[in-house]
Amino acid sequence: GILRIVAELAVVINVAMAVFAMYPMRDWNFRKQLISFLVLEHSMLVLRRIVVSFVDKEPALYKRVDDYNWRFVCGVDEDLDKQKELQPVPVKAEALDTMLGPDFENLDASLSKLDWDVGLRRR
Repeated sequence: GILRIVAELAVVINVAMAVFAMYPMRDWNFRKQLISFLVLEHSMLVLRRIVVSFVDKEPALYKRVDDYNWRFVCGVDEDLDKQKELQPVPVKAEALDTMLGPDFENLDASLSKLDWDVGLRRR
């Protein structure tokens, strides 16, 4: 992408500065400078590409994490395939506890009393 283009442009600019602006090459005639520039520029670009080819795009740690995650996802998929479809569990209505506790009657009475008091104040 863009970083690759910028890196290659940096190689070309650095070689040009070394050939045309730095001593001793700046004192050479233009033809010798141009030949030196072309040879050095091409050799540096080839060297850069060789180095880049040996360096992985992803660090080894990221590859290991990716491999682990992939194995985990595959394992979860296999587990889901093995599971049976969930069936509802029949429950008798008598077995359900719908009471709020021993103070349920007091709570109900206190709420009705509160409503009555508020109703009187509105009138």
